Amino acid sequence: MQMYGDRNAHISQQAKCDFSFCHSEQDGRMDEDEKRLSQLQLLCKHVYESQRSVCFFELGNIYLFRAIWAREKRDFKTSIATFSDCHFPYQESLRYLEKVFPHDDDLKNSIEDKLEQLNINKTMAQAMQAIDVGDQLRYSAINDDESPCFDLLWESVDLYRQAMIYSRDLDLESEAIASCRLGLVYTDVFKMNDRGYQLLDNAIRLAEAMKPKSFFSEKWYRDCVKAMGAYQLARQKLEDEEEAKMRETYIAKLSNEIEGLNAACLKGPEYLLRHVYLKHPPKNPKSTLEEPLNSETLVARLKKALIHYHPDKNKASEYEMEWQVLCEEISKQISTKYQQMKYTTAPL
Repeated sequence: MQMYGDRNAHISQQAKCDFSFCHSEQDGRMDEDEKRLSQLQLLCKHVYESQRSVCFFELGNIYLFRAIWAREKRDFKTSIATFSDCHFPYQESLRYLEKVFPHDDDLKNSIEDKLEQLNINKTMAQAMQAIDVGDQLRYSAINDDESPCFDLLWESVDLYRQAMIYSRDLDLESEAIASCRLGLVYTDVFKMNDRGYQLLDNAIRLAEAMKPKSFFSEKWYRDCVKAMGAYQLARQKLEDEEEAKMRETYIAKLSNEIEGLNAACLKGPEYLLRHVYLKHPPKNPKSTLEEPLNSETLVARLKKALIHYHPDKNKASEYEMEWQVLCEEISKQISTKYQQMKYTTAPL
């Protein structure tokens, strides 16, 4: 066993040297790296069984590093293929470990951690590849012909959706980018603004979840925020127009009440207050007109009436739209009198 342990340590050290070599020669020595990989693969076949677990483990580490390196270089095809190559050495390492040293929990845990990292990183590479191909199809669909090619656009939509599935809970940034791209297709091309808004909002929420990391320097995030802002402005404008039309309907329906308010306003602030509280008492029974009502108390009573009839305290969601519109008209008249009284009765 001592002999096996010494050999095991020697193979582990040699394999780690090979692994370090790969790290240090990322850009200019890939051919030499291939030779080292071949040597290590050959070594795995000829060492004692007791040493193969560590040997295969280090071989898997080299493949894993190369796969991540290729992904960072955006060579997704090579990256995904290399991630797939990682499975065999790690599985072999686990097999020989259980066969020769079944109680070596440290190495077993290391192998299982690497397998988990492998699956996560491979999924991230698949998500990034789906986004990259989706971007190419979307660009071709929009720019190559006079009119958009919807077949290519729908293919890009499928790829963005696939990227969101791949990256969910694993790579928030890729999920956010895919959600943004998909949202922009819906808003800019398909004109399905509500669906696009949900996806853009999701992308921004994902970016917020990654704080303190900032994405303001990233084009995808700026495009997302810009599109969201334009959508919200358009939506607010539409809601304002619909509310204005609805309000005109209620103004016509309340024409007699509004004429009565105008007439009461002409007779003075005291008459206006008594008219309002008598003809249109507040919905809250505790909101009443306090006495006495004279020149000394008039400003305070007008101010309290503004609170009782303020539109924010008389929302259509709680009462009805007709009452909210009437409160808006009452508030206008009371506010005018309050401003007049406030400055004419102010002490010198």
